[in-house]
Amino acid sequence: MLPHRSKRFAFSDAPLPRLPLITGRELVGVAVALLVLLVLIFPSRRLLEQLLERSVPDDLSIAYLENLLRSDRSNLDLRLLLASAKAERADYDTIEALLAAVELGGTVAQQRQAMHIRLRALIAAYQAGRRSLPPGDIDVLLHALAAEQSASADLALLADSALLLGRTTLARELYLRLMREEPQRYRRWLEPAAHRSLGQGHYQLAAELYFLCRQGAARADARRYYASGVGALMASSSFGEAMSAADRHLGELADDADTLRFLVRSARAANDNPRAARYARLLLGIEAAAAAPAAETGQ
Repeated sequence: MLPHRSKRFAFSDAPLPRLPLITGRELVGVAVALLVLLVLIFPSRRLLEQLLERSVPDDLSIAYLENLLRSDRSNLDLRLLLASAKAERADYDTIEALLAAVELGGTVAQQRQAMHIRLRALIAAYQAGRRSLPPGDIDVLLHALAAEQSASADLALLADSALLLGRTTLARELYLRLMREEPQRYRRWLEPAAHRSLGQGHYQLAAELYFLCRQGAARADARRYYASGVGALMASSSFGEAMSAADRHLGELADDADTLRFLVRSARAANDNPRAARYARLLLGIEAAAAAPAAETGQ
């Protein structure tokens, strides 16, 4: 019995023609559908960043990133995202292992991002008492990074990191470098750094940074920075040093009545009565000079 055939081919010995399983148009449609599916399964880097930015990364989001990376080991952006999500949670050597491929083959932008993540991880591990680099290696790393960087924002990050890691000498050097290389904008970094230094008990550094901010500032700002610098030294009970610094950095504020009132109070608090009397005499002279024109006008 002949196999089932249509009448057209029933009496032909020629091989049956093969019908196409899918047309070209249908193939394109399937490819598009697969691409859409892949996009849904593997979101774009920016989408992942936005999801992580909205909340503190949790175990579920970290596990998701780890699974994505297992399927695409060479994806440097995924490595950066995962390292960033784990920076405050994992040991420092775990973060370094994740970022090793980025350090070797990443773009300049990716390597800069890796540096930021490494510093975050180093600070977090240091402050939490987790496994980190030995103290000597921390110093070597910070100095090496400082030698490589020239952008102001990166120098500021390194200076802030050095401060948080207790490397006040290096922090001071980097803040001074910022002041030299971006003199119009350095206060945007130095003033917050002075506040942080004071909060961490680095009174001497805080005073130095406040006095640096005072240079060339408008009078009202100069008065505020000056008082903060003297106040930082007073807060550490370094009364003699505070009074010496007050004289040394007074400058054009010697004729500012508000500053002199502050100094009279500070000298009394420091039990430095001779200085308190000197500042009081300067203040009386300014007030008398200001009152004289008013008296003449009244006449």
